[in-house]
Amino acid sequence: VIEVGADLTLLAFVEDADQPAEELSVSWRSDADGLLGEPTPEASGDVSVSLATLSAGPHALTLSVEDEREARCTDAVTIVVGTPPTVEITAPAAGVVVNEGEQVVFSATVSDAQDAAGDLALSWESDLDGVLNSDAAPTATAGFSTSALGVGAHTVTLTATDTAAQTGSDAVALTVNGLPTAPTIAITPDPADTEDVLTAAVTVDSIDPEGDALSYAWSWTRGGAGTSHTGASVPAADTARGEVWMATATPSDGRGDGAPGAASITIGNAAPEVTGATLSPTGVRTNDTISASVGA
Repeated sequence: VIEVGADLTLLAFVEDADQPAEELSVSWRSDADGLLGEPTPEASGDVSVSLATLSAGPHALTLSVEDEREARCTDAVTIVVGTPPTVEITAPAAGVVVNEGEQVVFSATVSDAQDAAGDLALSWESDLDGVLNSDAAPTATAGFSTSALGVGAHTVTLTATDTAAQTGSDAVALTVNGLPTAPTIAITPDPADTEDVLTAAVTVDSIDPEGDALSYAWSWTRGGAGTSHTGASVPAADTARGEVWMATATPSDGRGDGAPGAASITIGNAAPEVTGATLSPTGVRTNDTISASVGA
């Protein structure tokens, strides 16, 4: 396969038992472009012609050699002249950073001087994950989407191959940010009752693949319903016996949120508290009945 406009040199060797090689008549012809040249062979029998003007498409190139008696012999070779496909990736933007699991849309324009877009073989390939997609493009716009890119830096290359096996390509670089793992959290005190402040804390930190600094966002639910509490604690006055409270900590590396960690607790009954006791009567005699009263 020869690219349109590329320099092409046709080489051959000719000889005749009765006539010097340099006296033989030589011509090169294309079935598409006609006569290409009539070079004079060297004494050694080597003969060549250089070309840069073959038209696009298949060519049957025929070498004819004729001696002084008009005896002729021929040889032929078939080549294809064409223009490689044109490829331009239009999305995503170069250098973009996306989060792990995020949907990424890839799109490109493809064309070829000889073939329709639908006849081009396409391959999207990541230097990190390998081949991502090889769907044909029925129009000049090619593309696909994926949420399965691995964490790390990717160079994604789209290669288009036409029916003459000529290729064109374009590439785009992007980075997939790894998200933090879920933390382990605990609520204290445990058990808790209606007089306790509920306090949640991270007991095992999340791990970020890139080692970025992490922060945690807190939320609380009561009986499965959301509340307005966004800190690490809930006042005792907001709880009631039998309620189930859940604390959730969502880690963030500054680019995206990771998997949350959660813990729950059921509020128990607070024990009664005696604040004072009174005995009566105050002057006690034998056989008197003594009464006691308490304050709670």
